[in-house]
Amino acid sequence: MTPSLLVLLHGLCTGAAALCAIVGIAELVSDWALGEPLALMKPSTAACFALAGASLWVLSEPPAARRVRFWPPAPPGSWA
Repeated sequence: MTPSLLVLLHGLCTGAAALCAIVGIAELVSDWALGEPLALMKPSTAACFALAGASLWVLSEPPAARRVRFWPPAPPGSWA
């Protein structure tokens, strides 16, 4: 894969995450503050949209370098 394609796909994933989270949060806030939903969506579905956007955002981040990770690797022969 070319670096420009990777940048494009990373931007697409970040944009999808932002859109998904904004739709879910806007629906939850409008239903709570205005008493009327913006769309015909149940609050549980709106919460799932917000959580899906957050999970997409976390997954779109590049993995940390081995030196930066918090947990050390398990010793050989252990159950981890």
